[in-house]
Amino acid sequence: MRRILTLLACLLLLAGTSLALTITTGEDEATIGKNDIQFTFLSQDPDPVEPGKFVDVRWKIENYGSSSLPNVSARIILDYPFSIDSKDNIEKKIGTLGSRQIDDDGVIVKWRVKVDENAVEGEENIKIALVLESGASINSDEAAISIESREKLLAVDKVTATPSEVRPGGEVNLTVELENLADANLENVQVKLDLDNTPFATIGSTTKKIIKKIKSGQTTKIGFSLVASAESDSTIHKIPLIVEYSDESGNDYNLTTTFGIKVYEVPKYILALEDTNLYKAGSRGEVVVSFSNIASDLNFVSIELMESPDYKIISNTISYLGNLESDDFETAEFKIYALDTDKKELTLNFLVSYRDTYNNEFEDEVPVKLRLYTKDELAKYGLEEQAGKTKYFVLLIIVLAVAYLILRRRKKRK
Repeated sequence: MRRILTLLACLLLLAGTSLALTITTGEDEATIGKNDIQFTFLSQDPDPVEPGKFVDVRWKIENYGSSSLPNVSARIILDYPFSIDSKDNIEKKIGTLGSRQIDDDGVIVKWRVKVDENAVEGEENIKIALVLESGASINSDEAAISIESREKLLAVDKVTATPSEVRPGGEVNLTVELENLADANLENVQVKLDLDNTPFATIGSTTKKIIKKIKSGQTTKIGFSLVASAESDSTIHKIPLIVEYSDESGNDYNLTTTFGIKVYEVPKYILALEDTNLYKAGSRGEVVVSFSNIASDLNFVSIELMESPDYKIISNTISYLGNLESDDFETAEFKIYALDTDKKELTLNFLVSYRDTYNNEFEDEVPVKLRLYTKDELAKYGLEEQAGKTKYFVLLIIVLAVAYLILRRRKKRK
C-alpha cells in the first residue's frame, strides 16, 4: 500500500513539474522577438518658431517590451520646410534599448532644425524612426511643429504727408499704409498717433482709427488730418505710431514706430535804414541799418554793403550778426562817402547771407534807400543845423581833452 501511495505521489510531482515547464516555455515563446516601443514628443523650443529660425525638438523613446534592442539609433526624417545643418546629425546613437526601459529610464533625443524663411504659417510634421544596426527602421512617430511669424506680421509700409512741408498753423493730411505679411487674416487693427509732446492736433477725428480685418497679403490705407500749431518750430517733428492687432487664433500683437513731419517756415526779415548822419551829396557819414527776423530762426547772418558808382565805402564792408531767433533785432553800421550827384536818394545795395534751420544757404540782394537833401531842404528841415551842432559838439570834446592834458602836465612839473 505504501508503495502505491509513494508511486502516486511521484507521478503527481512529475506531472506538476511538466505542467510548469510547459507554461514557462509557452510564455517565453510568446515574448521572444517582440518589443513595444513608444515615442513621446516632449517639446519644441521656441513654440511657435518663426520662418528662417531654428527650433529644438525633443522626443522620449521607451521600450515597454520584454526584449532588448541592441545597437539602435534614432533617425529624424525631414521634409520641407525643415532642414538640418549636417547629415552626420540626422541619427542619434542610442546603443542598447533594454527591456522595460521606461519612465525616467527612457531615452531622450534632441535635434536642432532650421525652418525655411519662406515657410508658410501653420503646422508642419517632423518624423523620427528607430533604426537597427542593419539600417532597417522599426517603429516611427511624427509631431506637428507650429510655425508662426511672431514679428512683422503687419508692416507699416510708409507714411505720406501732404503737403510734404507744412507751415506753422497749416494743415497736413497723413496716409498710413499697412501691409499684412502673415499667411492669415489679422483682426481688430488699431492705429494710434501719439501726439503728446508734439505741436500737432487732429482735425475732425480722434487720434485712433480701427480696421476690423486685413486679409493676408492685403495693403490698407488709413488717413488722418492734422494741424500744426502756429508756434511750431521749423524742424522735423517725430511722431510715434502705435499699431495693435490680433491674429485669428486670438494672439495679440503690437508694434511701435515713428515717422517725421517737416514743418518749414520760409525765412522772413526786414532790412531797413535805422539811422544816419549823411544827408547830402559830396559828404561823408554813417549809415545804420536794422535787421529784424520776423519768422523762423536764422543762423550765420551777415550783411555786406556792395560797391556802387554813387558812393565809396570807407569802413568794413561786412557786418556779422550771428544767429537770430524769431523776433530778434540787430543793427549794422557802415561809413560811406556820397559822391556828387543830382539824385535825390542813394540806393545802398546790401547782400544778406544766412542759413535756415535745415542749414540751407541763402543770399539775398536787398536795396535800402537813403534820402539826399539840397541846401534849402537841409535848412528847411533843420538837418544842416543838426549836423553843425554835432560837429561843434565833437570839436568841444576835443578842446576839453586837450585842455585836460595841458593842465595835467603843468601839475607834474610843479
